[in-house]
Amino acid sequence: ADAKKDTTTLKPDFRIGNYYYNAQILWDHVLLRGVTKSDSRRLFALNLTRGDKLGEPVDVGELSEAGLHDYGPDEPPHISGCRTAEVMAVRVKGYDNEFLSFLVNGHWSTPVLVPATGGTLSCRKADAAITGVYPSGQDSAWKTTVEQRRCTTAGCTDDEISMEKLLSGQLEFAPKESRVVAADLDGKMLVVWSAGDRGGVRMRLGTADQIAKAEDVILFDDLVKDGKVQSLSTLFDMRIYAREGYAILVLNTVSGVHALRIGADGKFAPLAVEWAK
Repeated sequence: ADAKKDTTTLKPDFRIGNYYYNAQILWDHVLLRGVTKSDSRRLFALNLTRGDKLGEPVDVGELSEAGLHDYGPDEPPHISGCRTAEVMAVRVKGYDNEFLSFLVNGHWSTPVLVPATGGTLSCRKADAAITGVYPSGQDSAWKTTVEQRRCTTAGCTDDEISMEKLLSGQLEFAPKESRVVAADLDGKMLVVWSAGDRGGVRMRLGTADQIAKAEDVILFDDLVKDGKVQSLSTLFDMRIYAREGYAILVLNTVSGVHALRIGADGKFAPLAVEWAK
């Protein structure tokens, strides 16, 4: 509470462009995406230690693609990250692909290419996972695919499963309006979806090769409001946020926002939502 405020102006020896997309503070590091005088696009890191001045940027490595600006109203910055006690992973959005670099024992790894964009980033022990939901572009929600890429400093492995395979022909539980979210949870794939007109909000949790055999767990009845059954769903939207050992599912409904904490063992419980004043 009695610490003084220090202000440091960044004056890198490379072009940053739009700082909203190309600069980010992740815990005790400042990450910058910039283009050098030799026209090489690279990721740089600066250690932000309390009480010390920022040192020279560390050249983490080359980024072979520029970031694609979607120009949507909710487009986040292109640099994000997650961390555990063993590693911090930094994710940089490219045009068609993404890049992951790891800080392990004070040393940065060369960025590895992740052959997709989008999805939920999470860290576990010394690896990171990006779990994305990709509609087929067709009308059928059956064709929605959940893809999970698990990455280390050496590269990434890829697993995927379609909702068609996940539900084994139970058409009545197909995702409504392609409303599906997914994340990695302690090495397992967590898939949550709005199951048709009367199936509620359901989840499956299991490894990629076993999740098709896992049981559905009903998390939320979206047809109940004030103790009465409604003819239409009360659910507007849902998001999922993954951390080491648990995930938070946020549901936006006509009655307000609900949050559920889902543990690695599959147990879940509601969380109180308090709005900051």
